Amino acid sequence: MKRTILVMLIAASMLLSIGVASSMTCYINDVQDDLDYLYDGKLNATLNTDNTSDPGTIVVTLTDDTKLLYPNSTITTILLNVPESDIVNVTDNFGNEWTVTAAAGNPFGTFLTKTTTNEANLKSTDPITIYVTINGWDGTLPANADGNVISIHIQRIDEYVVGDEEGSAWVTVGYCEEDDGNGGTQEIPEFPTIALPIAAIIGLAFIFQSRKE
Repeated sequence: MKRTILVMLIAASMLLSIGVASSMTCYINDVQDDLDYLYDGKLNATLNTDNTSDPGTIVVTLTDDTKLLYPNSTITTILLNVPESDIVNVTDNFGNEWTVTAAAGNPFGTFLTKTTTNEANLKSTDPITIYVTINGWDGTLPANADGNVISIHIQRIDEYVVGDEEGSAWVTVGYCEEDDGNGGTQEIPEFPTIALPIAAIIGLAFIFQSRKE
Protein backbone atom coordinates (compact mmCIF):
# COMPACT_ATOMS: atom_id res chain seq x y z
CA MET A 1 0.00 0.00 0.00
CA LYS A 2 2.83 2.40 0.85
CA ARG A 3 4.35 1.81 -2.58
CA THR A 4 1.02 2.55 -4.28
CA ILE A 5 0.58 5.75 -2.31
CA LEU A 6 4.13 6.80 -3.20
CA VAL A 7 3.47 6.25 -6.92
CA MET A 8 0.27 8.26 -6.72
CA LEU A 9 1.97 11.13 -4.90
CA ILE A 10 4.84 11.27 -7.40
CA ALA A 11 2.47 11.23 -10.37
CA ALA A 12 0.27 13.90 -8.79
CA SER A 13 3.24 16.16 -8.09
CA MET A 14 4.38 15.80 -11.71
CA LEU A 15 0.91 16.71 -12.92
CA LEU A 16 0.72 19.81 -10.75
CA SER A 17 4.17 20.99 -11.77
CA ILE A 18 3.49 20.96 -15.52
CA GLY A 19 3.50 24.41 -17.07
CA VAL A 20 5.78 26.72 -18.99
CA ALA A 21 9.19 26.97 -17.33
CA SER A 22 11.37 30.07 -17.39
CA SER A 23 14.08 28.22 -19.32
CA MET A 24 11.71 27.56 -22.21
CA THR A 25 10.62 29.46 -25.28
CA CYS A 26 7.07 28.63 -26.28
CA TYR A 27 5.40 29.27 -29.62
CA ILE A 28 1.81 30.48 -29.66
CA ASN A 29 0.66 29.16 -33.03
CA ASP A 30 -2.29 26.82 -32.40
CA VAL A 31 -5.27 28.66 -33.95
CA GLN A 32 -8.86 28.13 -32.80
CA ASP A 33 -10.43 25.24 -34.71
CA ASP A 34 -13.04 27.16 -36.71
CA LEU A 35 -10.42 29.56 -38.14
CA ASP A 36 -7.58 27.11 -38.55
CA TYR A 37 -8.30 26.80 -42.27
CA LEU A 38 -7.56 30.52 -42.67
CA TYR A 39 -4.61 31.09 -40.37
CA ASP A 40 -2.85 27.77 -39.82
CA GLY A 41 0.89 28.44 -39.91
CA LYS A 42 0.34 32.18 -40.38
CA LEU A 43 -0.25 33.47 -36.84
CA ASN A 44 2.73 33.04 -34.55
CA ALA A 45 3.93 34.63 -31.33
CA THR A 46 6.60 33.75 -28.78
CA LEU A 47 6.09 33.36 -25.04
CA ASN A 48 8.95 33.81 -22.57
CA THR A 49 8.91 33.89 -18.77
CA ASP A 50 11.55 35.20 -16.38
CA ASN A 51 11.53 34.73 -12.62
CA THR A 52 15.05 36.05 -11.99
CA SER A 53 13.79 39.55 -11.15
CA ASP A 54 11.05 40.86 -8.89
CA PRO A 55 8.44 41.24 -10.25
CA GLY A 56 8.83 38.38 -12.70
CA THR A 57 7.80 38.81 -16.32
CA ILE A 58 5.72 37.04 -18.94
CA VAL A 59 6.48 38.43 -22.40
CA VAL A 60 4.39 37.81 -25.53
CA THR A 61 5.66 38.95 -28.95
CA LEU A 62 4.33 38.50 -32.47
CA THR A 63 6.99 36.97 -34.71
CA ASP A 64 8.57 38.97 -37.53
CA ASP A 65 7.03 36.61 -40.11
CA THR A 66 3.53 37.32 -38.78
CA LYS A 67 4.15 41.08 -38.77
CA LEU A 68 5.44 40.88 -42.34
CA LEU A 69 2.43 38.88 -43.51
CA TYR A 70 -0.10 40.97 -41.55
CA PRO A 71 1.45 44.43 -40.94
CA ASN A 72 -1.60 45.72 -39.04
CA SER A 73 -2.04 42.68 -36.79
CA THR A 74 -1.96 43.35 -33.07
CA ILE A 75 -2.45 41.49 -29.79
CA THR A 76 -5.43 43.00 -27.96
CA THR A 77 -6.22 40.45 -25.23
CA ILE A 78 -4.23 37.86 -23.28
CA LEU A 79 -5.87 35.21 -21.09
CA LEU A 80 -3.88 33.48 -18.34
CA ASN A 81 -4.50 31.04 -15.55
CA VAL A 82 -2.59 33.31 -13.14
CA PRO A 83 -4.70 34.90 -10.37
CA GLU A 84 -5.53 38.55 -10.95
CA SER A 85 -4.06 39.39 -7.53
CA ASP A 86 -0.63 38.09 -8.64
CA ILE A 87 -0.40 40.44 -11.63
CA VAL A 88 1.29 43.76 -10.82
CA ASN A 89 0.58 45.41 -14.16
CA VAL A 90 0.64 44.85 -17.93
CA THR A 91 2.22 47.17 -20.50
CA ASP A 92 2.92 47.27 -24.22
CA ASN A 93 6.18 48.34 -25.85
CA PHE A 94 5.37 52.06 -25.39
CA GLY A 95 4.49 51.68 -21.71
CA ASN A 96 0.73 51.90 -22.22
CA GLU A 97 -0.98 50.05 -19.37
CA TRP A 98 -3.51 47.30 -20.00
CA THR A 99 -6.63 46.53 -17.98
CA VAL A 100 -6.56 43.39 -15.82
CA THR A 101 -9.88 41.71 -14.95
CA ALA A 102 -11.39 38.31 -14.28
CA ALA A 103 -11.58 36.26 -17.47
CA ALA A 104 -14.36 34.33 -19.14
CA GLY A 105 -14.32 31.32 -21.44
CA ASN A 106 -12.96 31.29 -24.98
CA PRO A 107 -12.21 28.63 -27.65
CA PHE A 108 -9.35 27.29 -25.50
CA GLY A 109 -11.25 26.98 -22.24
CA THR A 110 -11.82 29.16 -19.19
CA PHE A 111 -8.94 31.16 -17.73
CA LEU A 112 -8.66 33.05 -14.44
CA THR A 113 -7.46 36.41 -15.73
CA LYS A 114 -7.92 38.62 -18.78
CA THR A 115 -5.61 41.48 -19.77
CA THR A 116 -6.84 43.89 -22.44
CA THR A 117 -5.38 46.88 -24.28
CA ASN A 118 -6.83 50.30 -23.49
CA GLU A 119 -5.82 51.74 -26.85
CA ALA A 120 -8.92 53.01 -28.66
CA ASN A 121 -7.66 51.88 -32.06
CA LEU A 122 -6.67 48.43 -30.72
CA LYS A 123 -3.14 49.10 -31.94
CA SER A 124 -0.90 48.03 -29.08
CA THR A 125 2.73 47.53 -30.00
CA ASP A 126 4.25 44.30 -28.75
CA PRO A 127 6.06 42.91 -26.92
CA ILE A 128 3.38 42.81 -24.25
CA THR A 129 4.91 42.40 -20.80
CA ILE A 130 2.96 41.03 -17.84
CA TYR A 131 4.61 41.71 -14.48
CA VAL A 132 3.94 39.01 -11.88
CA THR A 133 4.66 38.96 -8.15
CA ILE A 134 7.37 36.43 -7.35
CA ASN A 135 6.27 34.86 -4.03
CA GLY A 136 8.31 31.76 -4.80
CA TRP A 137 7.19 31.69 -8.46
CA ASP A 138 9.29 29.16 -10.36
CA GLY A 139 8.60 30.60 -13.80
CA THR A 140 5.88 28.13 -14.76
CA LEU A 141 2.42 29.04 -15.99
CA PRO A 142 -0.43 26.83 -14.74
CA ALA A 143 -2.71 25.25 -17.31
CA ASN A 144 -6.50 25.47 -17.28
CA ALA A 145 -8.85 22.48 -17.32
CA ASP A 146 -8.34 22.11 -21.08
CA GLY A 147 -4.55 21.96 -20.71
CA ASN A 148 -3.83 25.46 -22.06
CA VAL A 149 -1.56 27.92 -20.25
CA ILE A 150 -2.38 31.02 -22.32
CA SER A 151 -4.64 32.30 -25.08
CA ILE A 152 -4.09 35.50 -27.04
CA HIS A 153 -6.50 37.42 -29.27
CA ILE A 154 -4.92 38.76 -32.45
CA GLN A 155 -6.94 41.39 -34.31
CA ARG A 156 -6.57 43.55 -37.44
CA ILE A 157 -5.35 40.53 -39.40
CA ASP A 158 -6.74 42.14 -42.56
CA GLU A 159 -8.36 39.02 -43.93
CA TYR A 160 -12.10 38.70 -44.28
CA VAL A 161 -13.84 36.58 -41.66
CA VAL A 162 -17.62 36.31 -41.48
CA GLY A 163 -18.87 38.84 -38.93
CA ASP A 164 -15.47 40.53 -38.55
CA GLU A 165 -14.20 42.51 -41.52
CA GLU A 166 -10.80 43.17 -40.00
CA GLY A 167 -10.19 39.54 -39.09
CA SER A 168 -9.33 38.19 -35.66
CA ALA A 169 -8.50 34.86 -34.05
CA TRP A 170 -7.65 33.26 -30.72
CA VAL A 171 -4.34 31.40 -30.58
CA THR A 172 -2.69 29.25 -27.90
CA VAL A 173 0.66 27.53 -27.34
CA GLY A 174 1.50 24.90 -29.94
CA TYR A 175 4.82 23.69 -28.53
CA CYS A 176 7.77 24.69 -26.37
CA GLU A 177 11.53 24.27 -26.63
CA GLU A 178 14.28 24.37 -24.03
CA ASP A 179 18.06 24.41 -24.19
CA ASP A 180 19.36 20.82 -24.28
CA GLY A 181 22.69 21.86 -22.77
CA ASN A 182 24.60 21.10 -25.98
CA GLY A 183 23.91 24.27 -27.90
CA GLY A 184 20.68 22.91 -29.35
CA THR A 185 17.05 22.70 -28.34
CA GLN A 186 14.59 19.92 -27.63
CA GLU A 187 10.84 20.09 -28.03
CA ILE A 188 8.72 19.80 -24.90
CA PRO A 189 5.38 17.96 -25.27
CA GLU A 190 2.15 19.89 -24.84
CA PHE A 191 0.36 19.70 -21.50
CA PRO A 192 -2.30 17.13 -22.57
CA THR A 193 0.42 14.84 -23.99
CA ILE A 194 2.00 14.60 -20.54
CA ALA A 195 -0.99 15.10 -18.29
CA LEU A 196 -3.22 12.34 -19.66
CA PRO A 197 -0.69 9.49 -19.14
CA ILE A 198 0.08 10.74 -15.62
CA ALA A 199 -3.62 10.92 -14.78
CA ALA A 200 -3.97 7.37 -16.12
CA ILE A 201 -1.15 6.18 -13.83
CA ILE A 202 -2.89 7.70 -10.81
CA GLY A 203 -6.17 6.03 -11.79
CA LEU A 204 -4.59 2.60 -12.33
CA ALA A 205 -2.73 2.78 -9.03
CA PHE A 206 -5.99 3.59 -7.27
CA ILE A 207 -7.81 0.68 -8.99
CA PHE A 208 -5.08 -1.86 -8.18
CA GLN A 209 -4.98 -0.74 -4.57
CA SER A 210 -8.77 -1.03 -4.30
CA ARG A 211 -8.64 -4.61 -5.64
CA LYS A 212 -5.97 -5.58 -3.10
CA GLU A 213 -8.13 -4.29 -0.28
